[in-house]
Amino acid sequence: MTTERRIDDVCAFLREYACGDILLKRPDDDDPERVEWAHPQVHGVYIPRLPEGQDWLSPTPCVIVGPLNDTRQRDEGTLTLRLLVMTWDPGTREDVEEEPVRKLEIDREGWRALYTFMERIQGAMAEHVTIGDMEVGFPMETALYSDGETVPDLRPYYLGQIDVPMRYVFTRRRSPHTRRLLD
Repeated sequence: MTTERRIDDVCAFLREYACGDILLKRPDDDDPERVEWAHPQVHGVYIPRLPEGQDWLSPTPCVIVGPLNDTRQRDEGTLTLRLLVMTWDPGTREDVEEEPVRKLEIDREGWRALYTFMERIQGAMAEHVTIGDMEVGFPMETALYSDGETVPDLRPYYLGQIDVPMRYVFTRRRSPHTRRLLD
């Protein structure tokens, strides 16, 4: 099985078991100042391009599944996947009585939605253990996304990452000479 197929399998798994029954905040596509609730999107490696003629589309909440590295030994391998997890949470929303204006109160509490989402992903993977032809490995490493040494302040966007080792077995084609020796 190819890396491409394995990433597709993990994306399908996350759509069904981690994202299908959770709703998180996202900015409305027509008015980024409005909040709506949505199921997280799942993307393989990159966020897709915007549809033709559209200049704004919120990719949040989402998880992006990408290969970090692939280590192969004789008959088995470990494909370490990095799941980039993104949520959007501007904080408290207040309606101002005197004026028909909505006001966003940016707070520092959006990390809570991020960690809730990341823990849901980890829980689903740990519970099912097998995804496609791979077995979920441990430990899964979770962290806030950083650009090297610091965690960037991107509020109201919150980014995290989960590194998951996925073990697989592959069959190698044997030459006719080797098959005769083994038979």
